[in-house]
Amino acid sequence: MEDDSPVNTKTLLSERLKTVVDHSGAGTLATIVGNAERSADRRASVALSGGNVNMERFTSLAHGASA
Repeated sequence: MEDDSPVNTKTLLSERLKTVVDHSGAGTLATIVGNAERSADRRASVALSGGNVNMERFTSLAHGASA
């Protein structure tokens, strides 16, 4: 998993699902999505809980600032 994968996943979830999730759940989902070939034809479950994040920090991460 790339270092920025959880941040990219959090951004994707925010844009598509209009929700903010915690970093650990986003990291797990990023790993599954990043290994799509291994994950193909398998079922997976990821617990995504709400993220406790400062919106300014989240916005800066979503726009490419370092974690």
